[in-house]
Amino acid sequence: MSTKEKVLEALEREKGNFISGEALAGICNVSRNAIWKSITELKKKGYAISSVTNRGYCLAVDNDVISPEGINRYMKSAAKVIVLEEVDSTNSEAKRKLLFDPEDAHHGTIIVAKSQSAGKGHKGKFLSPKGGIYFSIVLDASDIAAQGKKVTLKVREIVKDVLEKTFDHSFLQKEDSTFFLKDEKICGILTEAIVDLETEHYSYYIVGIGIHTDALKQSSKTFVEKNRVIATLAEQVITGV
Repeated sequence: MSTKEKVLEALEREKGNFISGEALAGICNVSRNAIWKSITELKKKGYAISSVTNRGYCLAVDNDVISPEGINRYMKSAAKVIVLEEVDSTNSEAKRKLLFDPEDAHHGTIIVAKSQSAGKGHKGKFLSPKGGIYFSIVLDASDIAAQGKKVTLKVREIVKDVLEKTFDHSFLQKEDSTFFLKDEKICGILTEAIVDLETEHYSYYIVGIGIHTDALKQSSKTFVEKNRVIATLAEQVITGV
């Protein structure tokens, strides 16, 4: 883990509270100057960090930048989280990692993109501009109870329940695993499987979830952090399917 990642992890852990530069230097085992450089880099990436003399640094409560550190802050147990600025599709990226870089993907791995150039949906492309939530969860078929179509059905239940509780709205669920708020498409789910052609057994499932957050933010009475939404959905899918 780099110094910048360690600094962000500490700031996420104490979000809304100040941490002195001296304390951060001790946590990261580096100089105060190295802490300052890391804070400067994080600010350039859009993190809302306050710097106050004799108080230190504070990550704003309403900071809404997606990061592995921010997601893991809300996970009961640390997960392998990969955050990309842009990718064709998080489901496609998950498949590539499973097939060509299996050491970088396993049961419970979460792959997030801040935008997708070719997001997948049941009826073609899932529009994925910056500002939304787009991620995939890798599930080892041998580590979950549900199989086949039951995986999709279980994921639908979990996603609907989490979204309705989080945003305090009722959503219309359609058969193609999409959710609507009034007439606006809010969320889509695409579950894909990797199958062993010799045994015809499922080896992995990849659960892709895309959420258009703009309409939800406008209709929600309270601030809802993207990192928290991703963590809550991912953890419940990993443990509940």
